[in-house]
Amino acid sequence: MRFLCALALMLSIACTEEVAGPVGQVYVALHASNTVLQVDEPTSVLVTVVNLGRTVVTVNGNGCPAWYLVLSGDVAVAPGVEVCPLTDSNTQLPPGESMVTMYSWFGRTVSTIGSASVPLAPGGYSMEGRVRVNGRVLRSTSVAIRIVP
Repeated sequence: MRFLCALALMLSIACTEEVAGPVGQVYVALHASNTVLQVDEPTSVLVTVVNLGRTVVTVNGNGCPAWYLVLSGDVAVAPGVEVCPLTDSNTQLPPGESMVTMYSWFGRTVSTIGSASVPLAPGGYSMEGRVRVNGRVLRSTSVAIRIVP
């Protein structure tokens, strides 16, 4: 049942209109502490949502599924399918405020229940933040990531 709920949440995000750039003066930014790494070498991923507008906005979700994706071309390869708590939360973000969520990523897909994580092959990838704000998925600018042997 939890898996189905997590899948339903992911599909609702996947089916939501994605917008690159600001919406109503809300910005999403992503910072990776390491942009060249080996598999199992950690990099900190910070996703920041900033409300530069004049009205309160609603940040949908609690950071699970993760607010970032690693892409090979246009295909998401990480973090993978996550099992998230059934409770979904919304956060009101007043004008001038920001919120930051931090993740550790190790160059692998995230394992789901009963499966092992898979290391990504050496090569170039891109990483971007994706956060649902007022029901729309906002994307950050992409950051180039390279995995080396």
